[in-house]
Amino acid sequence: MVLKMYVDDSGLFHEPVSCLGGWIADAETWRRFNEDWKKELQIEPRLDYFKLREAKAGRGQFSRISIEEKDQRIKRFMQIIADHRLIYGTILISPKVFRDRYLQAGHQPPSIYLALLYMLVTETLSYTASKGKIDPIEFVFDEQGGQMRQILEAWTEFRSCCPPEVSNRIPESPVFVTDQEALPLQAADALVWYQRRSAIRSLNGEAVEESPFPWAGTDQDPSGFISAALSADHGGATVIAFDDGPKAFFRT
Repeated sequence: MVLKMYVDDSGLFHEPVSCLGGWIADAETWRRFNEDWKKELQIEPRLDYFKLREAKAGRGQFSRISIEEKDQRIKRFMQIIADHRLIYGTILISPKVFRDRYLQAGHQPPSIYLALLYMLVTETLSYTASKGKIDPIEFVFDEQGGQMRQILEAWTEFRSCCPPEVSNRIPESPVFVTDQEALPLQAADALVWYQRRSAIRSLNGEAVEESPFPWAGTDQDPSGFISAALSADHGGATVIAFDDGPKAFFRT
């Protein structure tokens, strides 16, 4: 059984946090998810796509929808994610911490995107294996992100240095599609936008807004991981990793 992870980014190259992450499931789960997500998009007033950022701000397609209806649409889209028990994974890195760590060691820092990608793939393979899922994982990226060349270069290098038990779990090349061709990318966009927004507010000492995910504060969180390297005090190392559901990031 092949798993698929749909991946998107938020705040790439921007301070104080860059984020890369997405959702993982098997083909049958994604088939059912697509059906439910498409049905919700087609409810009047119809939406061409769903972006949590636009919905929260009442912009774009949501500028013509009442606040009450907007809130209901957000809840229903988030409930679809909850209903299908998707596995999630998120990486958050401070570009400054990342860059300074390399420069202090006398090295030219690589692209922040390559670091995010490497961490996401390795953490995803490790996490799923720890849960007894050693199936191959196909990674699907939003081609509108403009990072195709960097991803492909990093992918080739990553596979070349992996032991067989790792390289056998990832394809020779990732997949690139738009978020209107692959609806799970819209869910990935919602995940990374919220995680980055929560991290920034927490780092600024601000109250973190209520999670849009319906399982927040319950005992029904889906499984997954969040890893972050945001504080210079930790040398840019991973400082948190937990598996009790997407939620606000808090410094440790």
